[in-house]
Amino acid sequence: LLARELVKRPYIVVGSLALLILIALGVTSTQKWQRRLGRRWKQLHKLVYIAAVLVLVHFVWQIKAGVGVVPWYALIFILLMLLRTKAR
Repeated sequence: LLARELVKRPYIVVGSLALLILIALGVTSTQKWQRRLGRRWKQLHKLVYIAAVLVLVHFVWQIKAGVGVVPWYALIFILLMLLRTKAR
């Protein structure tokens, strides 16, 4: 029954994956974890970009929006990512 529901509603899987990534990032955000992970901490925290995309996909699938309907925070995310790439 659970497998059928997850196949029927893939946005649940995508949203859960984003949540797990964000929980991992939240747990490892303390100074103690930063020292413990060293350089790997920055690599781990780059997963925030993947989590953000997963959240947007989750939202679009959940409301069954058309391609032309983009939430305002998706536009803000895209704008911030464009500004970030130009800053480098």
